[in-house]
Amino acid sequence: MTKITAGIDFGTSNSLVAVAHSENDIQPVNIYGKESVIPTTLFFGNEIQYGKPAINSYLYGIPGRFMRGIKSLLDSKTETDGTYIDGRFVSFSNLIKQFIQYMKTQAEKKIDANLNDVVMGRPVHFDDSPEEDKAAERTLQKICYQLGFKNVSFQYEPIAAALHYEQRIQKEELTLVADLGGGTSDFSVIRLSPDASRKTDRTSDILSNDSVHVAGTDLDHDIAFNVVMPHFGKNGYRKNGLPIPYSFFADACVWHNIRKLYTPLYLTECENMLREVQKPELFSRYVSMIESKKGHYMLFEVEGAKISLSQRDKTEMDLSEIDPNFYLPINKDEFLSSTQTVRNKIISKAKETITNSGIKPNKIQNLIFTGGTSLVPAISQEIQDLCPNAQVRKISTFSAVGAGLALESFRRYGRER
Repeated sequence: MTKITAGIDFGTSNSLVAVAHSENDIQPVNIYGKESVIPTTLFFGNEIQYGKPAINSYLYGIPGRFMRGIKSLLDSKTETDGTYIDGRFVSFSNLIKQFIQYMKTQAEKKIDANLNDVVMGRPVHFDDSPEEDKAAERTLQKICYQLGFKNVSFQYEPIAAALHYEQRIQKEELTLVADLGGGTSDFSVIRLSPDASRKTDRTSDILSNDSVHVAGTDLDHDIAFNVVMPHFGKNGYRKNGLPIPYSFFADACVWHNIRKLYTPLYLTECENMLREVQKPELFSRYVSMIESKKGHYMLFEVEGAKISLSQRDKTEMDLSEIDPNFYLPINKDEFLSSTQTVRNKIISKAKETITNSGIKPNKIQNLIFTGGTSLVPAISQEIQDLCPNAQVRKISTFSAVGAGLALESFRRYGRER
């Protein structure tokens, strides 16, 4: 009898659990209803909600605390780092633990079996500092053991996507994997083949891998900061001629920092600034957003615009819950100009990864894209241009990493017992 092993893709924006009954029987688990991919979100109201129900509760205006982007909290240094929810201190590691516990519990209910063995996905770099990178992995491993997993190990997310794809190839291929998620953009150049897939150690086949800590949420930030915030008073002036400090707008454009703004002290600071500005009609929108705790709502509209502009030339953000009749148009040129710096960093890291592999770009045979940010043509097309002879191979944008992690978990732990 073989074990059922698991792979967990715990992402900045979305997460997934996949299970393996064998190398040829790997299935994503529908965590909520018919959904296997769930948003990495929590909502603390009368009860704790996760995924889409958490988003819906927030958007419907139900009183409570909404959180997104909690993966970024892995770089907190101690257990004393945390936040207060309903007057109760909750460490950041415990927030992550609660979300992963939800995924584990729901998956076990769906498959009617305990999950004891897991391979967790991880970015190539949690942190640019080797010490902090190891600390983040240790924190995540500790959380998994606390949740009852017996065996916990890790695989790089782009490598997991490559292993998933490798199951269907017939000959050796040189492949560039671009895993473009919410928090990091990870790249790997790897040699794949049917024979190599049987090896337990693939180190020699990984020709290079690297990452940069910018991705989808950074695109959201730059659109919000450069396109939206001027309509909330950014670039404006006070009556004494001094500019309104950018510090008012910075945290409002970062998913996991918005929570810091919803305090009576900060609201008072905003109201005091409102009395000083030259154009109160703009900054009053900002005050309204803070007072009504609609910062995440604003970023959801930004994210929706980003997705829409991947397919069309213009769209509109509905910000009427902050200011009635406030609908902000945005076109593709504004999107491209506002996100140029982030996109350049991603493309530069892809180019550097190819260079470090020792393989000439025209020798790369295949390209694999995974992660939601890979759906932004302005990024994926530039990466394709780096490898003029490569074919783009279709895999699941959101579940390929999880499937590859489950495959790896079966290879590591799915022995007969």
